[in-house]
Amino acid sequence: MWLVFAILTALFESLKDVLIKRRIHNINPYLVAWGMVIISCPFLVLALLFVPTPELGKNFWWALLASGVLDGAGVFLYIKALSMGELSLIVPLVAFTPLFLLATSPIMLGEFPNEIGLLGVVLIVVGSYVLNLSARGGGFFAPFKALVKHPGSRLMLLVAFIWSVTSNVHRIGINNSSVIFWGAADSIAVSILMIPVVRLHAKQDFRALRTSFKALAPVGVCNAAMFLCMLTAINMSLVAYVISVKRLSTVLSVLMGHMLFKEEGLRERLLGALIMVAGVFCIALS
Repeated sequence: MWLVFAILTALFESLKDVLIKRRIHNINPYLVAWGMVIISCPFLVLALLFVPTPELGKNFWWALLASGVLDGAGVFLYIKALSMGELSLIVPLVAFTPLFLLATSPIMLGEFPNEIGLLGVVLIVVGSYVLNLSARGGGFFAPFKALVKHPGSRLMLLVAFIWSVTSNVHRIGINNSSVIFWGAADSIAVSILMIPVVRLHAKQDFRALRTSFKALAPVGVCNAAMFLCMLTAINMSLVAYVISVKRLSTVLSVLMGHMLFKEEGLRERLLGALIMVAGVFCIALS
């Protein structure tokens, strides 16, 4: 069953990206990020009515604080990265999350993949190279330079690292509560901790959230569904396995970027995304 929930996570993740890119244009990115999270909260809190209240473990509160801060930062950076580049070029870079998990999971959870994980690392690097193959005319290392040079790409790489940490924190939070309770508590914590940043960077647009509700509501619903499916899958299997399947969303996003937004370079970007996903699965199976 964990695989079913992980695949649903990938589907909702890709749909959320498409909705953000397609329907959110003239709204402050900080407001979009906060709106997406706060609209998710009622759905997650409502789910609490159907589950018993768990006994909270000793590590629950520090995990909640860490997740609230890191997830808030990750959401802000993620929305900003999407606004700075093409969907098919930026989104596949979240495939670096499992690569970073090779470093964070052993430290935080004691989950360490074996040697085949190195093959996964190589494939992710190769995939990122193919993703930017159009820059090959500038020399052999030009695709890697393009990866680092593009501001949206840099932000998404930072998001991938943050998510490699929060994926482990979510596991700790679930182990010290329950899937639904943690999902609701985390969303509430993130939405509260994001308020000072939103007030600082989107003070003049703060009231626009009400008028932008119709555009943000589907994004929030997809985010809530994705988060619940992901936490359920994480509770059933290793974090690296779940995040690996979740990264299938990158392939869907590349296809959607071409079909809906007429983004160019489908062949190289789709190939690059597929290679990166293959690397992700190698890490998961290691």
